[in-house]
Amino acid sequence: MKVSHRLTTAEYALAHEGAEIGRALAEAGLAFDPRTFVAIRILESSIEEGLDLASALRSTALRGLIERSAELTSGILAAEI
Repeated sequence: MKVSHRLTTAEYALAHEGAEIGRALAEAGLAFDPRTFVAIRILESSIEEGLDLASALRSTALRGLIERSAELTSGILAAEI
C-alpha cells in the first residue's frame, strides 16, 4: 500500500511539474513532450541513486509511472486550452 501511495504521489507531482514546464515552453514557442520530460526527471533521480539508467527505464513500475504522469500532464495542459 505504501509503494502504491508513493507512486501515485510521484505521478501527480511529476504531472504538475510537467504542466508548469509545458506552459513555459509554450509561451516561449517551443515544443514540449510530456513523456520525454517525465523520463528525464526519472533518469535524474536514477543517477542520484546510482542506478543503471537503461534498467531503470525498463522497469515495469517506472514505465507505468512515466506513462501515467505523461497522460496526467497532457490532461492538465489540455484542460487549460
